[in-house]
Parts: sequence; C-alpha cells; structure tokens
Amino acid sequence: MLLVVFLSTCILPAISILILSINPKFDLNMEKNTDRVLSLLISSISYYLGYLLLKRVPVFPAYNVFLLGAILIQIALLPISMRWRISIHAAAIGGLVGGILGLSFRLQENPVQLLSLLILTAGLIGTSRLVLEKHTQSQVYTGLSIGFIILLAVVIFI
Repeated sequence: MLLVVFLSTCILPAISILILSINPKFDLNMEKNTDRVLSLLISSISYYLGYLLLKRVPVFPAYNVFLLGAILIQIALLPISMRWRISIHAAAIGGLVGGILGLSFRLQENPVQLLSLLILTAGLIGTSRLVLEKHTQSQVYTGLSIGFIILLAVVIFI
C-alpha cells in the first residue's frame, strides 16, 4: 500500500520530469509558467493513478482522502499557474496542515504537537521561498491558503 503511494506520488512524477528535462525547451528550474503547468499536470495524473490503485486495496480511508485532496489542490493550482507564479510548496504544506486539522476534527483528537510542528514547517517553507526570492508574500500566502482550505474541506466533507 505504501509502495503504491510512494510510486505514484514520488517516483512516477520524478521519472516524468527527468524525461522532460532531456528536452532543451523544458527548464528544470521551472521559471516559465508552461513548465510549471506541465509538471502539475503530470503530478495530477500520477496521483490519480495512485488513487485508483489505492481504491482497490482495503486501506484506512484517510489515505484515499488525502490523495484525492492533493489531486484537487494540484488541479486548482493549474489555471492559477498559467498566469501567476503561485507557491506550490506553500500549497503542499498548507494542504498537509489543513488535512491534519480536518482529520483531528473528524477523529475528535487533539494533535497539538503535530500541528505545531507542521505550522512551524509551513513558516520555514514560506520564509525560504521569500528569502530565495522565488515568490512574493502574496504568492506564498495564496498558495498556503488554497492548499489549507481545499484539503481541510475534503477531509471534513468527504
């Protein structure tokens, strides 16, 4: 089960991006919006394949819900990334924070230590994107908000 998640969310997208990097028109740094959109599309498809495979295996439903939420975050970022350089890193960590918060609501748990660590990590990721001058504050905050809201809603309502 974890092998399916690892293959569909890490190995398959990485191999696809590696193959794309052979093309001289594709910039591995993804400075152009078209490169970012293409990588998001590849990741979305890979995640969806993993989601379909996980649906066939009896697993804790949170795995499927988190994978579905990750797919929806990437799909939401696609049209935005065509025009604006939104922070995908911030959207990912925002989604994780929102997903864990939603899961804690559903399970009636209080994972304050985990949430504190994730919020600290989100701050470090956002700060690093700003220090490296890869994004503006609005791009980081918007990415964080989109990821948080989508995965929180998916976990709570699905």
